Amino acid sequence: MLGLLLSLSVGARPYYVLFIPLFLMAVCFTSYIQTKRLKFVIKHAFIFIIPCIVIGVFLSLYNYLRFDSVFDFGLKHQLNGCMIGTYVPNLRDCITGLVNNLFTLPQMSGYTVFSLVKAAGHSVGNEWIAGILWTSPVIIFLLSVPYFIKKSYKENKNSVILITVMFCAALISLIVTSFVGMVNRFFFEYLSIMMIISVAVYNFIFNGIKNKKEKTLINILFILMFFYSVFINISLLFSLPNAGYFVTSEKSMVDYINIINFLF
Repeated sequence: MLGLLLSLSVGARPYYVLFIPLFLMAVCFTSYIQTKRLKFVIKHAFIFIIPCIVIGVFLSLYNYLRFDSVFDFGLKHQLNGCMIGTYVPNLRDCITGLVNNLFTLPQMSGYTVFSLVKAAGHSVGNEWIAGILWTSPVIIFLLSVPYFIKKSYKENKNSVILITVMFCAALISLIVTSFVGMVNRFFFEYLSIMMIISVAVYNFIFNGIKNKKEKTLINILFILMFFYSVFINISLLFSLPNAGYFVTSEKSMVDYINIINFLF
């Protein structure tokens, strides 16, 4: 089932094909840990890879018949004005995207306290954004992933494999989407995964602390991060760069202003 769903997702996000070898390694490693037998490792790998091959053949055939190339998922036919079909990814754009997607400071606004910033410097995607380090500071716990892996490997190998695969998937998504630019909607490709990992690592660290004062301090820190994240993301959601999504008529303008006045 995992191989089937993962291969189907490639039709929506072609770069998800990079996840297939990642998950295949995880399946093989998990099978070996559980059985210690090469026969079962090969069996489970075979079960995983067959749906990927079948779906891959059908997707390739569809792409060839529809777009004249097995590798074309319709990019050349997009009508958004970005000319993404003729764009050649380059390292400079990737670095620009990474830096902005991670570290761009939100603007201060007297209207909603925080506001999105118009990104610049990328060849393709330069939208209104704010770096995820400022909007979701709990992801700072990702720095403790190596510590989690080191401490947990002997006791719970499956958890380590899961966290490692999720971390690699998030990292791949971050890098690939950074080639496309600074685009707010792409944050969800990796930020949700990062948040899950961060909470899991925080829980591991919290449970490992014996000192009550230290435990209380880190708990307070986490709670403050949570409420700050809720506030800043609501603030950015209703900031002026997003006003066009809410204001479509005179009445909606009044409603939008009332919401702003109520919240801020």
